[in-house]
Amino acid sequence: MTETVIQMEKTTGELMDILRSKPDAAAFVQENADELQNKTVPELLADLLERKQLTRAAVIRAAGLARTYGYQLFDGTYTPTRDKLIQLAFGFQLTVEETQALLKAAGHAVLYPRNARDVVIIECLYQRCGIIACNTKLEAQNQPLLE
Repeated sequence: MTETVIQMEKTTGELMDILRSKPDAAAFVQENADELQNKTVPELLADLLERKQLTRAAVIRAAGLARTYGYQLFDGTYTPTRDKLIQLAFGFQLTVEETQALLKAAGHAVLYPRNARDVVIIECLYQRCGIIACNTKLEAQNQPLLE
């Protein structure tokens, strides 16, 4: 299994089948608690820091975020938008799969290959580009920058 932000044993389809077979949501939640996404964004980011053995400062710098704002995202003062999470994905040097898992766990739409802007971002993640190179490619395609 690819190492992702969230390790899950059951697929979403399997969970849906189990949910349909339960008499109520409480029974489902109790029996499947380990499969549910209960972490906050700051907890997810802290897990990534530990797993990737990076510092907040290094990730914030590589993500192209303002220092104070970046720390506020990590401590939960502000909830990151989808674009800020994508910037953090570049800061963490996440794979496409890890980025998708982070976006999904944070309640944001995953990168979508039918969206021209997302296609550029996906390509940059696959190529391990930095945030500056990604913004250069976005600009060349007349797409909004990650900023």
